[in-house]
Amino acid sequence: MRILLAVAMVVAAGAAQAKVPFLNATCGDGTEVHADEGGPVYINGNEASLSASNESYYEAKHEGVTIS
Repeated sequence: MRILLAVAMVVAAGAAQAKVPFLNATCGDGTEVHADEGGPVYINGNEASLSASNESYYEAKHEGVTIS
């Protein structure tokens, strides 16, 4: 019984985590941003480093450009 409860809690916790949404955008200065659902994020065609502060705030950085 304990194992079944533990498995159910792990599955529920995994389902509650937010993921990076699918996104294609061009910024005003011509910076191209592409993100697949769940990541990775690309800035001008190059994979960016991604950090998450919480379930609804992410930052992608590459070569001095930060998308948040």
